[in-house]
Amino acid sequence: MIDIEKAKKEFVDHVNKIQINNPKVQIKVAHTFRVIENCKKIATSLNLKEEEINLAELIRIIT
Repeated sequence: MIDIEKAKKEFVDHVNKIQINNPKVQIKVAHTFRVIENCKKIATSLNLKEEEINLAELIRIIT
């Protein structure tokens, strides 16, 4: 099973190691989380299984 919250935390931890105070990085992080939420909404509207919804979110986190 995909632990989506852990993946999100790993993403934030990774960004924090880079340049979280850089405004361009902050914009990228905010954008990523908006896209993750949209992926979840789309996957949910397609009546996908929970694991598939989590996968849709995860794909955005790692790309």
